[in-house]
Amino acid sequence: MIKYSRSYFVWLITMAFFAYQFVLRNTPGLMIDELIGKFSISASEFAMFSSSFYLAYALMQIPAGIILDKFNIRYAIPSLVLTFIAGSFIFISTDNFYIAVLGRILMGVGATAGFLGGAKVVSMMFPKSYYSIMISMTFTLGFLGAIYGGKPMSLLLASYGSYNTFIYFIIGGIAISLLGLIFLKSTKETSETAFNLKDIVAHIKNKNILLTAIFGGFMMGSTEGFADAWGIKFISSKFDMSISDASLVVSMVYMGLCFGGPILAWLSEKYSDNYRTTIYSGLIMGALFLVLVADFDLSLYQLIIITLIIGIFTGSQVLIFSITNSFCIERYAGITSAITNSIVMSFGLIIHQMIGFILDMFGVVSRPDGSFCMSSLGFDAAISIIGIFMFIGSLGIYWLYRKNKA
Repeated sequence: MIKYSRSYFVWLITMAFFAYQFVLRNTPGLMIDELIGKFSISASEFAMFSSSFYLAYALMQIPAGIILDKFNIRYAIPSLVLTFIAGSFIFISTDNFYIAVLGRILMGVGATAGFLGGAKVVSMMFPKSYYSIMISMTFTLGFLGAIYGGKPMSLLLASYGSYNTFIYFIIGGIAISLLGLIFLKSTKETSETAFNLKDIVAHIKNKNILLTAIFGGFMMGSTEGFADAWGIKFISSKFDMSISDASLVVSMVYMGLCFGGPILAWLSEKYSDNYRTTIYSGLIMGALFLVLVADFDLSLYQLIIITLIIGIFTGSQVLIFSITNSFCIERYAGITSAITNSIVMSFGLIIHQMIGFILDMFGVVSRPDGSFCMSSLGFDAAISIIGIFMFIGSLGIYWLYRKNKA
């Protein structure tokens, strides 16, 4: 432990940003009423705003990997952090919707420094034997940031207002960037990179990798659609809860993820079956989302249990990467993971747009207090899409399992 004390400190700097970006990227879910009123937008336009983060994040996976491989990480990581901070400031400062979307896109670009930066530091500063446990800890600490972006963040927004709260966090982000600039180890710039266009194209053409990533994308709705944006408004509207309590319920998805990833990874390794663990996880999540939209009178504690279980089985997302990596040799594991992540994250765009479209079909009503009421039937229909997508993804993975087994 003492031997790698500096390595742990540098890793904690990158993890601080990974957790930090989760807080701010999920905050629009707490501000739906405020943003719809401020920009005079529809549910579909809010969906476009929220999902623009995922479009940028998905498209930047491979370029960010190249940047971190090719250029000095002492400058590359802080630069991406500052890009995220700039996007956050643009978003919270403007009254123009399209400029706010630009800010959200910059947040997506900069957020790639979170996990990818942490993974790069782990690979550089720790022995290979530490890699798995450090990556697992990386995800856990990141999701703790997402949990903080729930009820604690809702209380901050209520106490200090959205602008002041964002400014405080932006100052904190600048501090993280400066710490990175001071303590990150300089690396030599190189003309070579682990990625090249020929390898990328070859792996995109691999049908097993492509289809696994697509079906995995169908199963991303618990985090990309529910936990990050629409879940809080849905829970507060359907079950007549305060935003604070609803954000606590939704944050349990991330709490479950902290435990679910390692547990499901251990189970799939123990029984040597990534496929069936993923399939069963998707079916369970799909069923639980249908329970949420059904007309059951669920209490706060029952909702917490349901979303916690959803979060645990959301941990199966990591198994998608294990499956796609089984279709490539070890040398190309990095490329395969980047392609997989790009595809599954792009489903955030699709899921958000479908939810927004369905809500607009059923209508959005403005209340006298300035808040907005989505049709109860419309919200049920919109959130049920996440459950339906879970079933589609599970059936797709099952089809691939039977196909490759044969």
